[in-house]
Amino acid sequence: MKKSILKQDTIFLDSCVFFTSIKEERCRKVLDRAINQNFRIVTSITVLGETLTEMLRQDETVGNVDQFISLLKEWDVITLYPNDVLSQICYEMGLDTSDNRITNQITDRVHLGYAISYDCNYFITDDDAIQRYRIPARIEKIDYHKPDTLNLIGLRDAMQKNQMKRK
Repeated sequence: MKKSILKQDTIFLDSCVFFTSIKEERCRKVLDRAINQNFRIVTSITVLGETLTEMLRQDETVGNVDQFISLLKEWDVITLYPNDVLSQICYEMGLDTSDNRITNQITDRVHLGYAISYDCNYFITDDDAIQRYRIPARIEKIDYHKPDTLNLIGLRDAMQKNQMKRK
């Protein structure tokens, strides 16, 4: 039986979004606006680890670690941890070969698995393969679904449409 522990509409951030948000203020503003519209920003422990590891590898991004931590605090990001559903979803995505767009992107499958297992509304990434990826039918049969998977511009546009519908 599926239950989300997250009580608000949620936006899951992939690691690339943190890099983009540090570099470009307009990207940060999209997420600030989402928070103002009562979305919760979430990410996984694996995204945090990947982002920090990548920042530490790049000499020119040493100052980004502080900015990264500041964003986590400013946006009050919720960190998601592994659960049994995540294990099942990742296992099914690993076995399934019907859509091979992210077959070799094991870490990205795990990130997406978190968003699915926690029933997030949106998964934000710049990765086109993840955006177009179709989850295995077996996952949908257990009543889990891929969140709307967009880049930041797509999220901005979706929020504008939703705001217009509310008026």
